Amino acid sequence: MQDRSRQAALLMHITSMSGKYPIGTIKDAYDFLPKIQEAGFKLLQVLPIGPTGYGNSPYAPRSSFAGSEALISLDWLVEDCLLDAKDIRIPAFNPSRVDYHQSQLFSEPLLAKAARRLLKSPSKAYEDFCLENKAWLDDYALFMVISRQCNDQRWFSVWDKALGLREEAALSSFRARWHEDIELWKVFQYFFQVQWKRLLSRSHELGLELIGDMPIYAAPDSSDTWADPALFSIQEGGALTEVSGVPPDSFSVTGQLWGNPVYDWKLMAKDGYDWWMRRISRSAELFDIIRIDHFRGFESYWAVPYGSATAENGQWRKGPGKAFFKALKSRFPALRIIAEDLGFITPPVRELLDYAGYPGMRIASECLADGRIDPEALFMPHNYPSNCVAYTGTHDNHPYMGFLKSQGQRTIASMARYLGCSEDLDDIRRSLIRALCFSKAGIVAFPMQDLLGLGDEARMNFPSTCNQDNWSWRMKPGQFDEATSAWIKDLLEIYGR
Repeated sequence: MQDRSRQAALLMHITSMSGKYPIGTIKDAYDFLPKIQEAGFKLLQVLPIGPTGYGNSPYAPRSSFAGSEALISLDWLVEDCLLDAKDIRIPAFNPSRVDYHQSQLFSEPLLAKAARRLLKSPSKAYEDFCLENKAWLDDYALFMVISRQCNDQRWFSVWDKALGLREEAALSSFRARWHEDIELWKVFQYFFQVQWKRLLSRSHELGLELIGDMPIYAAPDSSDTWADPALFSIQEGGALTEVSGVPPDSFSVTGQLWGNPVYDWKLMAKDGYDWWMRRISRSAELFDIIRIDHFRGFESYWAVPYGSATAENGQWRKGPGKAFFKALKSRFPALRIIAEDLGFITPPVRELLDYAGYPGMRIASECLADGRIDPEALFMPHNYPSNCVAYTGTHDNHPYMGFLKSQGQRTIASMARYLGCSEDLDDIRRSLIRALCFSKAGIVAFPMQDLLGLGDEARMNFPSTCNQDNWSWRMKPGQFDEATSAWIKDLLEIYGR
């Protein structure tokens, strides 16, 4: 049995893996697993793997159950005799950036060709997959075909009203006309499932486990909200009433307006939070550990009237609280969860986290950000509890070198003093990674950008923006070299991780 008391995770999304296509694929992650193992890691954490829409955010997937078609490996479809190698003509692309648009134009016709070949003689495995996942798969495939016919416009504002409101006569007519296309999208999900299970199996062979990331909210333009609008803040006619966000704080004077519809938790409670239980069950199929984003939203959440320009005029509403986690623990007693407990954390939120018992998070870039050493501060590495996951940063932060370059001399001097190193920025970066390794945190996690010492040019996301560079950082081939691997492996061995 693997020792889980002290471990280290590499944080790197699938899309950021090096490879020969315009986006990192499941096979690229599979091929990189041995290097992760060689560097001494026991865990690989990825961002949400659902199909992305406008803005390419993995935190606004088109489905809370489906996998992203963009991650499917064409090479493995060739191995499975569903494509011919001569069919694949790889376009030119920038190896240090993900090109979502080009990837879609390039790969979807090939996926469709492979899917048609499979459908000529459907396997029992495919038929079983469709039956086992019918609860979400049928709606997702139908949603995607309608969406494409409507130029990917939002179902609640642009689609034909009869289709948007799921009038049965309109849906039946559409299914009959577009039956083949709908079936193709089901096959795409089968491809994803088969390939992801292959990645998961290989991870376990190498003694690695996968951490998945679950956004707390569903995207407004998703098969989830279209198929079950009553579960969300959506009126009978399809109009949104309230959306999610966070109130104004020191980081944003107008708050953050996320735009996702909030849940009707009272309605969800009536069937034991069935939609959530099915969602978590799906994630548990694909991951060993699940990180749930914005944990504080289960205690109370910031609801903003739909159409507001900022998040300033929202109000706090009560979440499901302990009842939800009681149901979750009853259904999944052995499930391992990480709670993203960052932001405005009140005593009731802390009480709920204690009740759930999940490890929370610590972000080391908060350490001495004001240039002041406070030995009792909870975010200082020497005060981390064992029941937490400590990160140098996440997808929403500056890479650590970018953070250091944005700080004044007072902070740099304090960091050097605290870490016992020089004021050279790279020395501080390496020393902070070391400090996390010898902290009491049960798991420490390092974004690949921080291991490589990259700056803001490698930032993954600028929250609450549709910046064209969001979600597009990609590691260059060979960038994670032997010297970097040996350095982190030595640290993990020294400190028993």
